[in-house]
Amino acid sequence: MPRLSLVLPILGITLVAGFVAHGFINRGDYAIAQGAQNDEATAFTDGRPNLVAATFYSAWCSSCAVLEPRLRHILPGFEGRAVEFAKFDFSMGQPESLTEKAKELGVEQVYLANKGATGFMALIDRRNQNVIAIVTVTQSDQDIQRTIGAAIQTASKPAV
Repeated sequence: MPRLSLVLPILGITLVAGFVAHGFINRGDYAIAQGAQNDEATAFTDGRPNLVAATFYSAWCSSCAVLEPRLRHILPGFEGRAVEFAKFDFSMGQPESLTEKAKELGVEQVYLANKGATGFMALIDRRNQNVIAIVTVTQSDQDIQRTIGAAIQTASKPAV
């Protein structure tokens, strides 16, 4: 995986920026794991999974640089589960297209509350836009898997 580092002296302070030369998840912006093969029908609203796993990402985020390869390794294990993975990429600012994407996903309130923040994945119940859990770089791969699995179970329960 090619990496590029850039050192810039700015007003006597040296800024080191690292860039990773690959995509976040080589699956078309997380468009994976949408199906009911392993989860109950109650896990779906209007044919879509109740759970949205939204990663708030930017190329300049050091936490994202650590979390990214871990998620790339973990997420294929959720293929066919009742979860829709999405990524909000703030590398080029906060374009209106991301707000539209959040609306389409049914998670606009959570997106607007966290707009511009990066380095985490929010597990959101689409029905009420409640954040069930947050995945961060501090969690082990096993903890991330358990957290996503538990969030699928929570979002799969009938709404009360």
